[in-house]
Order: sequence, then structure tokens, then C-alpha cells
Amino acid sequence: PDISDMVILKEIQDKLLDLLYILPSGPLSIHPKIRAFALASSNLGIIKTETDYIRLRWLHRSFSKYYNESTFEKFITLLDMSGLEMNKTITGRYPPWEPNFDSRLLNLAKEAYKELSGSDPRIILIQGGLESTIFKNLKPNMEVIAIGPTARDVHSPNERLNVKSVEKTWNFLLRILKKLD
Repeated sequence: PDISDMVILKEIQDKLLDLLYILPSGPLSIHPKIRAFALASSNLGIIKTETDYIRLRWLHRSFSKYYNESTFEKFITLLDMSGLEMNKTITGRYPPWEPNFDSRLLNLAKEAYKELSGSDPRIILIQGGLESTIFKNLKPNMEVIAIGPTARDVHSPNERLNVKSVEKTWNFLLRILKKLD
């Protein structure tokens, strides 16, 4: 192929760089109860160039349906303002899950953890696509928490699982279930 067919036109380069500059990436808003945690975030994941198009992929996550929709609307508006010819598609949405810090299930889990370990649990929030998010969105009145063994470098070639923590998680789950009975 001719090298000129592989070069992005300067006008498109400039518009694309402007677009990448103005589209938000990183934390978009802070959680009102946990100030060190993002309520919503957006991250550029992939830029793929082909012969006749460039594909940009962002991942949006939020604990609030409002912030998810608001983020999508802002992105669409900014994309439209770029003046670039494009198809815009929103796919693979993670449903939001707003945590309930006063839930009976969470309080029982805290008690169970303290009984087993002698210390208070460390409650953390993550903006991941966890199964509990799916369950909560299917049955909105259901109380959910997410627990699991210790994993490091998740979704990377260096991903590791602390095997001893699997047994601790199992015992923790059994204790929670016993408290629910």
C-alpha cells in the first residue's frame, strides 16, 4: 500500500487530538459518603486505527444511574461538537449499584468478620462489573454485598490469587449464612 494511504490527514489529526483532550478520563465525581472514592469515572481504553476509520473505546462506571446517563450525554455532545464524521454506539453498560451502608446484610457480614478475625472489616468500594451489581439490578429490593478472596494484578498476565484467603472467604460466607438463618 501507498504510505500516503496510511497517514491520518492533518485536519483529522487536529480534530482527533482536540477530542482526546476534551473528553474526560479519570474520576468525574466524588462519592458523597466516602470522599476518597470516585462516584463516577470514565477511562479511555482503546484507540484502534484501520484503513478507513479510527475506533475509540471508553469505559464509564458509576454507582448512580443518573451519573451513567449524564456521562453518556456529555460524551455524545462533545463527540458531536468535534465535527468529525462518526458512528456513536454505547455498548456493554455496567449497571450501577448504589451501596447501602445501613443494610442488614452488611451489618451481619461485619459481625461475622469480627467474630472470625477479631478485627473490624475494611469496607471498600470498587467500580467493577461484579455479579452483585447484576443481581441488584434484577431484584432492586435485594440486599447485596460482594466478598471474595485476595487477588493481585487482576486482569493482567501477572494475576495472582492468595490461596489461603479462599478458605477464609469460604468460612466467612458460611458464618454470614448461619447469621441469616
